[in-house]
Amino acid sequence: VFSLRANLGIKTFQEFAQSKRKFFVACSGSGSHSRIIPQLFRDYLGLNIEMVIYPGAVGDIVLAIERGEADGHYAAYSTYIPHIKRGLVVPICRGRVSTPEIDKLPLDEDLVTDKKAKGIMQIYSAAGLIARPYLASPGTPDNLISILREAFRKAEKDPGLMAEVEKNQMEFNYIPGPQALKAVKDYMNLPKDILDTFMKYSNL
Repeated sequence: VFSLRANLGIKTFQEFAQSKRKFFVACSGSGSHSRIIPQLFRDYLGLNIEMVIYPGAVGDIVLAIERGEADGHYAAYSTYIPHIKRGLVVPICRGRVSTPEIDKLPLDEDLVTDKKAKGIMQIYSAAGLIARPYLASPGTPDNLISILREAFRKAEKDPGLMAEVEKNQMEFNYIPGPQALKAVKDYMNLPKDILDTFMKYSNL
């Protein structure tokens, strides 16, 4: 989700886009979705956004928002759930990966008309679906792949792990290997001009 500091008084993406003020948007550095998505809004919608890099943990960015140094941040919804609940930030749009709480927010790729911008946002949404993948080397025997996949599937049902997830206010969602692989193949098959533009933004 793309969230803005609540005390700015902006509650929708339309209000954000129509505002004349400059917004200082925090990001974690080169190639991150926290930098690329707001930068696409700036480049393709003409929004008055200045990116500010915070190379540390997300906590540094949250603190910057608390202090009023930063106006917004694009990050995983699960990261911002506690800060949304306590009224620090307001989410105004989202990527494709969603939950019931944010389903009604506008989809970021629907907010731009340029096909390259839409394609890049699609790629980052695929990354959001896959999240933190575990990979095996090419040629790994199928039976070992099956063991690994089954282990992750069972982890989702582990009471001790789920208690830790709840304690830390996190989310745990097992994405099956074939589903993750499909997401990768879908964006790798995008037109070359979109992939080339994606690489340009990823190297900023």
